[in-house]
Amino acid sequence: MGDIRDIKNKRWKFLDKLYEESEGDELKWCNEYAIGKSLAFDKKTTDKISQYLIKEGSIERKAAGGTIGITHLGICQVEEKIEQRRMVIRKVIEDLPKKVETKNTVSQVKVKMSGKTVFISHAKEDSFLAGVIKTEIDKVFGKGLKVFVSSIPGIIPPGSEWFDEIIGKLTENNAFIILVTPYSEERPFVWFEIGFSWLRKINKNCKMYVLCAPPINPGKLPQPLDRLQAVSLAKENETRAFFNELIERFNLGNLDTLEFAKIREALTDYSVIATEKKYITTSYNGPYSEYSGEELKQVILDVLSQEWRRHDPISGGLSTIFSGELIDFNYFDRREKLPPGTSKKYLKEVGSRFKLEVEWEGENAIRFKKQPWDIL
Repeated sequence: MGDIRDIKNKRWKFLDKLYEESEGDELKWCNEYAIGKSLAFDKKTTDKISQYLIKEGSIERKAAGGTIGITHLGICQVEEKIEQRRMVIRKVIEDLPKKVETKNTVSQVKVKMSGKTVFISHAKEDSFLAGVIKTEIDKVFGKGLKVFVSSIPGIIPPGSEWFDEIIGKLTENNAFIILVTPYSEERPFVWFEIGFSWLRKINKNCKMYVLCAPPINPGKLPQPLDRLQAVSLAKENETRAFFNELIERFNLGNLDTLEFAKIREALTDYSVIATEKKYITTSYNGPYSEYSGEELKQVILDVLSQEWRRHDPISGGLSTIFSGELIDFNYFDRREKLPPGTSKKYLKEVGSRFKLEVEWEGENAIRFKKQPWDIL
């Protein structure tokens, strides 16, 4: 039975990943082996999964070499699954009062609504980023705000039951911050904290803030977070607007003390971690396996040409590359199905043909200066 469940789980992961990569578009093709590798499936497992899903009508083969596409049926299956997840979240929210009452008596959880407190919800792997956010809040607000980050050593007293401590902090906070990353999206307890705080938000006891770390797109968050105006921590103007909102909410603080560069550095470090977890593969069987360096440059040239055609601030179409956002090399390679290391080697060179100037460059990412629409 365990093996059957594992196989079913892998099939769903594969279909869900194909839906994500194709953006739910039947006309967008993907490479099945690239998807399999991103999920740590070997070639044999990937072949079996794709053959099964083809027979089921969820995907179809578009060309030789592993090129596949999701079908209308496959899209419906994934979106039904997404709706089921949404219902689970709603059920968690509805059941929270019962769970808290059962787990914690009045004497176990002491609710203190006095003072001004902030709760930062995050996955264990995002502890460094959460700590940097806390440090910047401390700088801006001095001792005016109490910030709870569960991963900071000593913040939960030794010998205390950690669940009771977290419920207590969730109950008394005035502002709830959720760090959305590739890690936190999959953590049940993070979603428990979101559900608990959502209930308090409905009762107007606290306000929720959604902070996204690249490569998370604030415009493509799962429900119910997609109902909140999210912030991209990669964008200084949005990050400053978030801190300014806290200043107005609590009627104290000094925005001049915020060091956005520290947050940006933390995102760069996070990018390395995320890359190691999700995007690096040991081998490459994609569509450009036989391409020379010059041919790979032509592929990147085509990508940038398409990006440039979409870059039209007048109509609202903004390209990530030409808008000055952080570009993760491994994420770029994965998105465009390029061999690992291609964008790191050639993106800057090809970008110069579009008059792209480097604003910042690291070992794993690059940022070009924001380009005006009519530069070419």
